[in-house]
Amino acid sequence: VWSAPVGRLGWRFGSAVSLARFLRRERVTLVIGNVGRDLRLGAVAGWLAGAALLQRRGLMRGLRRGPLQRWLYGRVVRRVIVNSEALRRLILGSAPFLAGRVVLLPNAIDVARPLAGEAARLRTELGIESDARLVGAVGRLTPMKGFEHLLAAWPLVLERHRAARLVIFGDGELRSALEQQATGLGISASVSFAGFRDDVGALYDALDVFVLCSVRDESMSHAALEAMAHARPVVVSDAASGGLEAAL
Repeated sequence: VWSAPVGRLGWRFGSAVSLARFLRRERVTLVIGNVGRDLRLGAVAGWLAGAALLQRRGLMRGLRRGPLQRWLYGRVVRRVIVNSEALRRLILGSAPFLAGRVVLLPNAIDVARPLAGEAARLRTELGIESDARLVGAVGRLTPMKGFEHLLAAWPLVLERHRAARLVIFGDGELRSALEQQATGLGISASVSFAGFRDDVGALYDALDVFVLCSVRDESMSHAALEAMAHARPVVVSDAASGGLEAAL
């Protein structure tokens, strides 16, 4: 692990020099950046160390326009790695000069099944009856994931299935607000916030339906692919459906 301050612009010359030294010492010849500040820092450090720069993009966003972006992607970034065909088309639509340099590598998932009885254990732990209809979602509790809309729709489900339960796996900045929303809607008795867990495979097997309710930026969702690998029906929002062509 190498770390250094990046500054407001996304890089500092001293940090770039330090990273370049690290790259040379470890004989790194290929650097993969993710967010913009990674890319700016990697561009300078890679140039100093003679390492090639790639970017991995997983958010459904095109490239911003501007001279800096044109220089980075036109002269510095060797390849852009994306995880869905929809994202590849979006990137090329915003930056046609990248033709031939946008590479599709779909997300991979672990298809190993949980041990027998894990689904029943999870339902017992969460206080959910074995015959209750269980709907679940997995993700960071952030605005892009749209969990507030899932909670807003839940009373409509309860009108049809009064014993149904909803469980949300994950944690994040909106947890307190979402818990308050559930209380305000009068649905907290049927909603469980399970927090961050490492036994999410048991959740998929315990579910009757999985929901992906993202409202923006979702390319190819690991969670949706995992749910389908566990043979669970998946309900996907319009905003999140573009990157799931591999499953259609």
